[in-house]
Amino acid sequence: MEVVELYPRIFKVSTGSSRTLAMTFLRFQEYYESPMFRGKTFTLEEFKNWYAEQYGAFTYASDWAGFNIPSHVLDPFKRGDFGELSDLEVAFLRAFETQVEPFYVIGTEDDDPSTLEHEMCHALFFVDSQYRKEVLTLLDEYLDELSEVYAKMYSMGYHGDVIRDEVHAYVSANPDWLDKEGVKYARDLTDKLLKLKKNAMETL
Repeated sequence: MEVVELYPRIFKVSTGSSRTLAMTFLRFQEYYESPMFRGKTFTLEEFKNWYAEQYGAFTYASDWAGFNIPSHVLDPFKRGDFGELSDLEVAFLRAFETQVEPFYVIGTEDDDPSTLEHEMCHALFFVDSQYRKEVLTLLDEYLDELSEVYAKMYSMGYHGDVIRDEVHAYVSANPDWLDKEGVKYARDLTDKLLKLKKNAMETL
């Protein structure tokens, strides 16, 4: 496992394998944003069974290429709330045991640059309060034009508490994917969000 501090309080994890990365992040990620498991303790087997029922098979590792969590997500795992951890989860916790909260962790194997950009949007949304405020203001201004994006995010299984963060990340970093999926959105919003992101990154 390789951990790199890309910017102050923003860390990137890679493992050399997309499957290993997915299985490393799985319980941390789904504790953070799953509509079923957010804020709950659960076993890997429970999640696998639920995922297979929802999507026909346990295809998590091939379905998701990027991951992102705020540091407070690690706390219940460190306390032992999740019981026995996998070797990958133990290694993940050890990688951050000396870091002072708050910080943000993203995970990607860099196969697709847009994945890294997407996860960086989430990181900025967490660590930069001014960026977050400006993003949310824009999303409110474009609420009607983003109705299909919001619907798509819910259909993909994101918890309501992270929906606006996801909308901003997809519109910022993945407009081509939205086009491919036939999801309508305000195209000029992408440029405005990218400008906010550029300004925020220059001040990190």
